[in-house]
Amino acid sequence: MEMKIIFMAFFLIATLVSHPSLGQKDVDDEPLVNSGREFDTLDTISPASEDYNSYMLKNLSPKYVAYLKTCLDKVGMGPNGGAKCYDDVLEEILTNKPVSRKCCLTVVKAGKKCYMETVKLVFRLYQLKRFASQVSFKTNKVSNRCSANVEKMKTIFMAFFIIATLVSYVYPSLGQKDVDDEPLVNSGHEFDTLDTISPASEDYNIHMLKNMSPKYITYVKTCHDKMGPSGGAKCNDDVLEEILTNKPVSRECCQKVVKAGKECYMETIKFIFRLYQLKRFASQVSFKTNKVWNRCSIEVESPSSSQKSPS
Repeated sequence: MEMKIIFMAFFLIATLVSHPSLGQKDVDDEPLVNSGREFDTLDTISPASEDYNSYMLKNLSPKYVAYLKTCLDKVGMGPNGGAKCYDDVLEEILTNKPVSRKCCLTVVKAGKKCYMETVKLVFRLYQLKRFASQVSFKTNKVSNRCSANVEKMKTIFMAFFIIATLVSYVYPSLGQKDVDDEPLVNSGHEFDTLDTISPASEDYNIHMLKNMSPKYITYVKTCHDKMGPSGGAKCNDDVLEEILTNKPVSRECCQKVVKAGKECYMETIKFIFRLYQLKRFASQVSFKTNKVWNRCSIEVESPSSSQKSPS
């Protein structure tokens, strides 16, 4: 019985020692190369490496090569971000230098199979094949660390989202006020130069208009005129100025805005912020666009929606 207990104790110790996070950690966690110059020189090309790699690729099926290319693009070697993420993953595997959260997100988005096949191919190249038998543990470690990192980010994001939703529900004026009430540009010269026309802006705006339906353009022009013709473009400019600089529009302009109707007003503003000169603010003006409408509605005390947007 005593021998059995001793054997069981040794068996448990051996099992624990061979656990991936314990048994291999001391050995497999050692860097295979040093970060810096030693790592940077790994991709040195020679006639021998070029011949070897060309021969290896020729012996792969076209279907597999196409699949790997798609995977490489997803992991960051392709057009979506140069070779930066691909290089960083390789550097973490070989030197233990962690990749960024952004790169982790790219790796996880690509999917584990794509990631594993990409790394497998990379370590078949002449310059890296000597490490092929040593990187299995680290390749999985990078994948697991990135997955955990991304899940943690999702959890944190969800927590902030729930808090923000509760805050904006209980205190509607508190959730966005401090951030969204800040002017996006300064009134005066900075605002006045926003409509500067350049060849690039002209080409962009013409292309954008060509891709809109004539019916929609006519609708937006009618809406724009409702807020403008009786005083030129003054009211439209003033509304834009309030949205961007917090300078309030006049009561007379508020009356035109409300008379045009909320749908007309919202579509006009949406259109204006698609123009080249203003598109950089498009993601920041939703709160202020609504704020101008709400303020004008209260001031005029007769909100209306006189015209419906075409579907």
